[in-house]
Amino acid sequence: MELPECYVCTESDPRPQRSACQCTDRYIHDACLVKMLETTRHAQCPVCAVPYANVGSRVAIVGVAPCGRGGMVIGAAMAATILLGCAINTWNAYMRFSLTGQEDFVICFAAILMTILGVTCLAFVGRECLMVGPRDLAWSIMVRKRKVFVFPSETLDSSFC
Repeated sequence: MELPECYVCTESDPRPQRSACQCTDRYIHDACLVKMLETTRHAQCPVCAVPYANVGSRVAIVGVAPCGRGGMVIGAAMAATILLGCAINTWNAYMRFSLTGQEDFVICFAAILMTILGVTCLAFVGRECLMVGPRDLAWSIMVRKRKVFVFPSETLDSSFC
């Protein structure tokens, strides 16, 4: 009698288990099932479209992607904080010290420029938070990977022993 083979890798060793869906003649290794399901959105059989009874999954955060939309917003918020802090400090220096005409112009111009850029960055952050929402911006930064696990199930029929 021929041993059943895994429908993913077409190997019979180690012996695959019966597929935990409605297909009656399909067998699969647990490792092949995990590998196949980690790349899909749903834990269901590609043939009969029934969810596998012996599969669970969860989404794990495996990293951070700073180049996405949320990363840009965080960068703009940091830039706004730095620019506005420097602008406040520059305005304080402008008010405290008596300077010559040219120094006065340069300090005032720098303070105005930093204020404008800081407020522009702050407006960008506010706009993105209103348009997308803070929660979705935070989710856009996170790199997620689906972790699939197979529950132990009954062994193959005794007719294959």
